[in-house]
Amino acid sequence: MKADDPFCLYLRDHDNRTFAVVGPLTDEARWHRAAEKARDAGRKVDCSAYKDETGRSTPDAIAGKIEREFRYRRVEPHSIVEVQDR
Repeated sequence: MKADDPFCLYLRDHDNRTFAVVGPLTDEARWHRAAEKARDAGRKVDCSAYKDETGRSTPDAIAGKIEREFRYRRVEPHSIVEVQDR
């Protein structure tokens, strides 16, 4: 995967057992800053870039994987973290 290849990112809110998928993206920095701000406020939130080896992962495919593995409920990204524009 090249640095500028699009990917998806997932956010998980472990306190509320919810998650969101964002993408495709080429820059995840603002989402990581938002997750860090949520953690600093005492919330159990994480985010991670996701792209499978085929490079064909869609937000819905990632969501299905998280729903099966964690049994979390899918929500809109902004209900987990507040993202600042650049």
